[in-house]
Amino acid sequence: MKIVFQRFNKCLDEYFSDFLITLSALEAGGLKIYDLFTAIHEGEISMAKCYVHVANWYVVLEKSLGDPHVALQELSRDLRVSKLASFLRGYSDILVTSGDTKTYVNSSLRAELSNIKARIEESLRILETLYESTIALVLTLSLLVVLPIWSLPAWISVSIIQCIGLISYLLALRVIKRLYYPTHTLLLLCDLLYLLLLPILYSLPGMGLTTLVVLTILHISTKRFLGNLLNVDVEVVKIFREVYSSVLLGRSLDLALVESLSKSQLDALRAVNIGLSRGLEGYEILSRVKVPTLSSKILTLILNPLKYSYTSTAHVTAVNTFIEELMSTRVFVKERSRLYILYILILALLISVSYKMLSQFPLLAQGNTELISFYGYLGIILLSTPVGLVNDGCYTASRISIAFTIIALGLTLLLNITM
Repeated sequence: MKIVFQRFNKCLDEYFSDFLITLSALEAGGLKIYDLFTAIHEGEISMAKCYVHVANWYVVLEKSLGDPHVALQELSRDLRVSKLASFLRGYSDILVTSGDTKTYVNSSLRAELSNIKARIEESLRILETLYESTIALVLTLSLLVVLPIWSLPAWISVSIIQCIGLISYLLALRVIKRLYYPTHTLLLLCDLLYLLLLPILYSLPGMGLTTLVVLTILHISTKRFLGNLLNVDVEVVKIFREVYSSVLLGRSLDLALVESLSKSQLDALRAVNIGLSRGLEGYEILSRVKVPTLSSKILTLILNPLKYSYTSTAHVTAVNTFIEELMSTRVFVKERSRLYILYILILALLISVSYKMLSQFPLLAQGNTELISFYGYLGIILLSTPVGLVNDGCYTASRISIAFTIIALGLTLLLNITM
């Protein structure tokens, strides 16, 4: 029961910004939070399942208590520790005091958008710690190969390096999910397939050529697939900016949407345009269209409260703020990833120095050089996975994967020749 409650709260926190943006649209039209809960309950606005449950429970409370303010307070007590619970307490207090809930919603939205970037920064700090741990681990394992301090089987060392590498990959995956990059199952499987095959590819004859052939096949396949998804996102952002400009100039949101969508050649967006032209509700259109994560997010935020905010600029301004914050955070993460490249180069340098020192002691070097080069090869590629992910949304589809695989193979070949 505790696990279910934690997942429920996590869902509420994850989609809190969506809830606030939709609420800001209704507030701009003179409606209140209980109108939003009623619309969600009746299926007129599409929202995450956890918010549907909250809306259903609110409707039950309002009918039984007969007072929206009391129902909101009771709902906040039932939700306990989530962001929504704190928000509801503040909202219900303002309802009976100043009544300026619109300002309260807008300030809460700005704070939540700032928190999204803060959570991403926290994940990046953990990722940097893992980078440092990986470098220390590879060097420690290399030392254990040479010095008879503690005999550790090679397969255990490889497993440890791969585990830390995969943890870094999964942490970077969480970052790109928060940045709304497409995270299709096919892309994830291709990345994991390549990373798990690294030890096997290294052991095959002509391992350099074999590794590059496998990576090239995966790169071509995933890059084309990812490119199609990203093209949809680019098109949707472009359309929204056209719509935003039109609404600021005084056009109604629905007409601006139809006009901009009619220019698109993408099937999914043409379907949205047809739905709007036929007078379908936003939730009806969203249930029939499949688009990538960011596109779905933007379309949901625009279409959800469409019937409540035809002429309001506050709604599209809130969506535009979300998009601008997201894009600036993406740029910030990409710039931060340059630091990770430095970590990888440091690892390559330290492995080279270890080789040079080992070459001074032929008895110690005998039979150990290849294993140390393998640790370096594995560490360099695994450390480059977060860089590829946060820059392009998929490691094997990124040119970074090819670049650092070549660096790892080249370093291995160079060191083996010099030894």
